[in-house]
Amino acid sequence: MTSVTSTIFYPPHIGARNDHQLGNGPDSAAGAGGSSDQAVSNSAEKPTQHRAISLQPRVSSAVTATLIHLQETGSVFNDKDTGLMNIRSVTDSERQRFAEIVQDAASTGGYQDPVGYIQSLSSKDIEVLRRVHSLAETRGVQNTNVEGAVNLLLPPQNHTDLNNDGLVNTGAAVGFVFPPPNAPQSVKDAWEETIKDLPADERLLASTPFMVASVAANIKFDSDGTAIGIYEHTDPEYQNIFGTTEGEWEALLTHLIEQSRALDKVDPSQKETTEFLEEFAAVFANTRGASV
Repeated sequence: MTSVTSTIFYPPHIGARNDHQLGNGPDSAAGAGGSSDQAVSNSAEKPTQHRAISLQPRVSSAVTATLIHLQETGSVFNDKDTGLMNIRSVTDSERQRFAEIVQDAASTGGYQDPVGYIQSLSSKDIEVLRRVHSLAETRGVQNTNVEGAVNLLLPPQNHTDLNNDGLVNTGAAVGFVFPPPNAPQSVKDAWEETIKDLPADERLLASTPFMVASVAANIKFDSDGTAIGIYEHTDPEYQNIFGTTEGEWEALLTHLIEQSRALDKVDPSQKETTEFLEEFAAVFANTRGASV
């Protein structure tokens, strides 16, 4: 079952402009793998040949899933991503070029040094990445860390959280995604089942209790216990409340439901949130049991 995710992007910190461009046009992305047309043909036929995509298992898994989807459907984008591309007015030629970039990166070692690979792309390919991921500026593509670079080279639904902070870097942008990429598949399946009948505009809001809980866990207090700010995801004190195991998620949902029930007593409007969390927990319990 494909996960339905909700994404909220925080304003990106762009930083200084990086004008280092090594590419000389669309053909340069093919690198040692030959022409871009060659890369498309070889990768589409045998995606499982990329045995050394990355030293990061999460990256290798995401890239392999993307290439297999391309082989089976002719596109790197699933239905949800295709809807995003339509909303963002990404053209067919830009979508095709993005697929070529993904395949070339897989076949030439681009995912082992994603920052260097992106710096080697032509300005036209940088613009393709910017448009596919709806970044405000070209600098949002060029000034990125490793996780941000990897995700620029993946379709949105296969984005990864390499440092397991519960957030997703895409270029210079940092986003809250729910369920987070590192959540167990049973959590993602349960979330999809829980929100499947919600209108599209309510699906994003459905993740609000989890975003609020994440923020609350990272409130900064002074010695008197007064809240003085929020720990940023780059601070060593930052806590990711979202685990990677089913047991951790069971404990988190139990905790959030208990908190929500306590609030019910002082704010009757909280009851709707409590009932939603209880429904999600029940679906998760059933999904978890079915997967054992």
